[in-house]
Amino acid sequence: MRKKRLDDILLDQTQVTEAQIKIALKHQKIYGGRFGSLLMHHGFINEENLVNALATQFECEGVIISNLTISDDILNLIPPDIATSRMVVPFDYDEKDNTVYVACEEPDNQNLIDELKFIIPDKNLKLYVAAELALVNIITIFYKPQLENNKTQKNPYSGTSKLSSDLICDEFDDISDIVEISSKSALLVTDDDSYTPLIKMLLEEDNYKVITTNSADDAIDIIKDKKFDVVFIKDTVSGDYLDLIDRLRKNSPSTFVRYFESTTQILLNEKDNESEYSLIERNLEIFLSLLSIKDKNNINHSGRVGEYVKKLCDILGLPLKDKMLVVNAGYIHDLARFYYPSLSNENYKKVIKETVSLLTSFNYDPVVVEMIRSMYIDLKKKYTKRLPIEILGGNIITICDLYCKNITNEQQLTVDRFEILKQKFQDLKGHLFLPEVAKAFMRLIQKEMLNSKAINKFSQILIYSNLPEGMLPLETHLNKERFRTITVNNINTFIKLYNRSNPDIILLNLTSNKADIIDTVNMMKSENIHFNEIPTLVLTNNDLIDQIQSLTKEGIEDIIEHQLNHDFIVMKIKKIRDRTEKRATRQKSVIKGESSTKGNLSDLNLIDLLQALGPSQRTAKIKVESAHSEEEELIIYLHHGNIIYAELSGIKGADAVYQALGWPNGTWSVEQIKEDNLPEPNNEIPNESILMEGCRLIDETTFTKKVNV
Repeated sequence: MRKKRLDDILLDQTQVTEAQIKIALKHQKIYGGRFGSLLMHHGFINEENLVNALATQFECEGVIISNLTISDDILNLIPPDIATSRMVVPFDYDEKDNTVYVACEEPDNQNLIDELKFIIPDKNLKLYVAAELALVNIITIFYKPQLENNKTQKNPYSGTSKLSSDLICDEFDDISDIVEISSKSALLVTDDDSYTPLIKMLLEEDNYKVITTNSADDAIDIIKDKKFDVVFIKDTVSGDYLDLIDRLRKNSPSTFVRYFESTTQILLNEKDNESEYSLIERNLEIFLSLLSIKDKNNINHSGRVGEYVKKLCDILGLPLKDKMLVVNAGYIHDLARFYYPSLSNENYKKVIKETVSLLTSFNYDPVVVEMIRSMYIDLKKKYTKRLPIEILGGNIITICDLYCKNITNEQQLTVDRFEILKQKFQDLKGHLFLPEVAKAFMRLIQKEMLNSKAINKFSQILIYSNLPEGMLPLETHLNKERFRTITVNNINTFIKLYNRSNPDIILLNLTSNKADIIDTVNMMKSENIHFNEIPTLVLTNNDLIDQIQSLTKEGIEDIIEHQLNHDFIVMKIKKIRDRTEKRATRQKSVIKGESSTKGNLSDLNLIDLLQALGPSQRTAKIKVESAHSEEEELIIYLHHGNIIYAELSGIKGADAVYQALGWPNGTWSVEQIKEDNLPEPNNEIPNESILMEGCRLIDETTFTKKVNV
C-alpha cells in the first residue's frame, strides 16, 4: 500500500496552500532537496507542523528534536560516518527497556533498521520520524567535527567510519599496507643512448624524478624497492621485458607502462584513445541491452558486470590500454548465453567455456579471450611476484560477476549483505581472488554503501498507469538511477499532480485498446497537459504500437513496448535527460549576457533561442546560418528582447524569421550590441505571435509533404 503524499496531508491539515506547494516544488525541481525541508526553508510551516504531517504519513511517532538536549554519551552510540550518511540521531536511552530512541527521516526503511541493529546489536531500537533540517543541525554541530578530526589521522581509508574500516581491514590484514608512490617518479628502460638524455630532460622538465637503466633484468631489481608513476620500456633492451611488465602489474597495477619501438612513440598522448574507448564501451552496452531485450530479460547482467569492471579498473588505476581490454572482456564474458539459450546461468564454467570457443571462432582479440578463460580459476597462491594482464583481467571480471549474482540490481547494499559477501571473499581469498583485487573491490562497494545519494536536478517522472503495481519493477530501476517517480491510476489525480509539480518527463502506461488510448491522451490534452513541452513516452503492447502512431503528432515523443528490457527504457529516459540538460545549459549561457555566444541549431533551435532571449531583455544581434546553404543567413536584431529587425536573402521582417524557424541544422551566434548600433526597425509583431505563426507554418508544411508523398 502506497503512503499518502506529504503535500496532500499538509493540505488536509490546512497547514499550507496550493500556491505554497507549487513554490516549494519548483524550488525542488531546480535545486533538489526534500519537499518538507523546502516548505520550512520558505517559512510556510514550522518544525512541529512538518513532524506531525510526517508522523501521519509514516504512521509512527515523531520527535521535535531541536527542542531536546542530548548527552554526548547517547550521541556516541552511533558512529559519526553512519549518522552523517544515514541522517540518524540517537536522542534518548531507556535503561529499563534497554531501548535506544533514534530520530531519522524514514522510520519504515527496513535496510536502515537492519543496519542500526548491526551497529547497536546489544540494544533494542525505536525509530521516530524527524525534520531533515533539525537532523542536519545536530549532525553538523556534533558529528561533523569528529569527521574532520578523523581526516587528519593517517588512515588509508580516510573519511570512512571505524566500523566501515574494520569491515574491510580486519579481513585483509595480511595484505601489505599501501605504499605511497614517490611523487612524479619515472623509470626509463632503454638501450638507445642517443635519445636517453633527451627523454630524461623532457620528463625532468615535467617534474619527474627519473631513473634510467638499459636492462629489463636490472629494472626488475629496481622495482622491488620502489614504485613508479610511469615506466617506459624500449623493445630492444636485454632481459625478459615481458616478465618486467608482469611484475610491474603485480607490484603496482596503477603504474602507467609504455612499451615503445621508437622514441617518438613516447610523445603520443594516451588520451587520443579515450574517445575510441568510450565508443566501444557504449556500443557494448547497447549491444548487450538489445540482446537482453531479445531474450526478454528484465536485468542486463552482462552490462552490469561491465559497469562494475570499469569502476574497479578505475580504482586500481589501470592504464587506458589495459582498461579497454578488461572492460571489453567484462561486457562479453557470458556472451554464449545469448547464442545458446539452453545454457544454464548457474553452470558458469560451461558458459565461460562456450564463450571462449565462440570468441575464438570469431578470431577475437586473444588477450580478451584469455581473460575470460582465466575467470574462476584456482590461483593456488600463484602470481605473488608477477601478474599477466590476462590473469588480472580475469580476476577483476570474476569478482564483479560473483558480486552481481549475489546482489541484484533491485537490492540495496546494506551492512548485513556486505558481511555475507565479505565472508565469501575471505573464504576465497588466495584461491579465487587476488588480494589486491579483493581489497580494491571492497573499497568500491564500501564507497557505494556509505555514499549518500545525490538527487538529480532533472529527476521528476510522473507516471500514469491503470495498473500501477505492474510499474513497480520499472520504478525500482528508475529510483536506482536517482530519478524520483510518482505513479497514479486516476486521471484527475494525474492532472492535479501535473499542474502542481511540473514534471521533467511523463510516462503513460496504456495497454487497453486503440480507442481508449487515444481518448485518454486527448482527455489529458483537453486539460492543458502539454505533451509537446514535456518529453512524454507511451508504454503499450507491441501489437498496438503501429495503431497509435498518430499520437506522435500530438506531441508524444515515442511509443515503446512496455514489456521491453528495463535497461532499454531507462537508457531512453537518460538520453532525454541528457538532451534536456544540455539544452538548458545552452539557454542559461545565452541568458547570462556574455558579449558573444555561439551554438548549433541541433542543440538549441531558433524557436528555443528566441524564447530564451525574449525574457532576458537583451539588446543583441543574432546571426543564424543554415547547414544546407552558405547563402542562407538570417540576421535578427533584438531591442530589450523584442525582434525589431530581421532579414534573410532579401526577405524582411517576420517573414524572414518564418523561413528559418524550421532549420534543423546550422549554427547561430548572439552578439551583445549597443542601442546606437541598431538598424531602422522593419518589424512590430511581438515575438510570441511570430513564434506561434511560425510553428503553424511548419506544421502546415510538414503535413503537405506527407500528403504529397
